[in-house]
Amino acid sequence: MASSMLLDKLKKARRLKDPQFLDMAINECKEAGVGNDEDITKAETQLRVIRLKQKLQRAMQTKNTDAISGIIAEVEGLGFDKPPMYHELIAARNVVERKKRLAALKHDVLTLDRQTMSEMRSYNRPPKVLHEVWKTCRARYAQNGRHGLQMRLMTFDANNVEPEQAARCREILDKYTVLEVQAVSAGAATFYVWARGVIDDVEKKNQGGG
Repeated sequence: MASSMLLDKLKKARRLKDPQFLDMAINECKEAGVGNDEDITKAETQLRVIRLKQKLQRAMQTKNTDAISGIIAEVEGLGFDKPPMYHELIAARNVVERKKRLAALKHDVLTLDRQTMSEMRSYNRPPKVLHEVWKTCRARYAQNGRHGLQMRLMTFDANNVEPEQAARCREILDKYTVLEVQAVSAGAATFYVWARGVIDDVEKKNQGGG
């Protein structure tokens, strides 16, 4: 194949951004000794970026934060964290930070001691603030029954919370501050902070912020 045809093929492959076509064009140019080093290097860099973007997209779709974190490190190591992958990395970092933030809030709830949980359940006529916070967490995010709330939280996924559901919970919880809840029950305050964290996360995601 003539040198000019191979170079045209390489240019077309770069324009189309098809990884298989681009890989083939690069290899053909190398084998034929066509093109200068700069052309080949640019094409190889573009191919690597395309493949990294595809790899990151797959990890984002499965929400595999370990895989996402690994790809972020790989991209940063290659110096692609500015253009050409700046925007993709912002989205990827948001996903990782979101999961870390929710995991920390969930951990606080799951590590509440039995005495605190029993205390919240023991009220025959709980203060209104405690009743509404407790009712909101149980009705909106978990099931009833002994240990039901904490057991459900272990597999809780904020991605399954509908925006309308989060809005209703916010309407209830906005009546109180964390200090007001804490004054009644430290345990309820932990649930309150977790629930508000979930609400904020759902609203942010719904607005396209991560």
